[in-house]
Amino acid sequence: MDKPKKTPPRAEIYSKEFEEGVTLSYKHAKDLIESAEILRDQGKHSSATVLALHAAEELGKTAMLLDEIAQKQLWITEERWNEKYCDHEHKLRRAHLAVQKNIVKITEWKTTISWGGSNAAKKVVPEGEQMKRYAKYDVERKLRSLYVDHGLVGGSRRWISPLASVGFDADSNIDIEFAKNCCEAIKIEAAEQGITL
Repeated sequence: MDKPKKTPPRAEIYSKEFEEGVTLSYKHAKDLIESAEILRDQGKHSSATVLALHAAEELGKTAMLLDEIAQKQLWITEERWNEKYCDHEHKLRRAHLAVQKNIVKITEWKTTISWGGSNAAKKVVPEGEQMKRYAKYDVERKLRSLYVDHGLVGGSRRWISPLASVGFDADSNIDIEFAKNCCEAIKIEAAEQGITL
């Protein structure tokens, strides 16, 4: 009995469309950052955080499209689009990588692991693992900034609302600055491909 032929992957986006996607994603991210700054200035830090992290994610997508151009890919398959380009953590990992590579230029990641003392051990963490941690934290922070929740704050459980942020969630400046750094990093990567943003 003959095996059924495997259907070839369907091309979703062709290379001639990559640069347009880069430009549109970048412009959209810039608009999101501007909106985040307006919300921050109105004291709406949770909403500003959501938009800033969404901008960083959009810039991660931009970087991924630039990767496709650099690798001279002919198309992005529907399967790859759904698997990578629709994955929030994957896009944020790529955004963090762009900043690390082009802005911060960290060559070795070290993380401190503490078991409750000042003699905490240090171990080297592979760059990819650190990017995954950052991306996971960003996705969690973005979601936490969107919804009313009940959780642990200052040692006791209580309602947590985006309308009355506490702790790190009460300041969106870090997220806005990260998104701006992503913009700068992506401009550098685009210039390497002959694209001016």
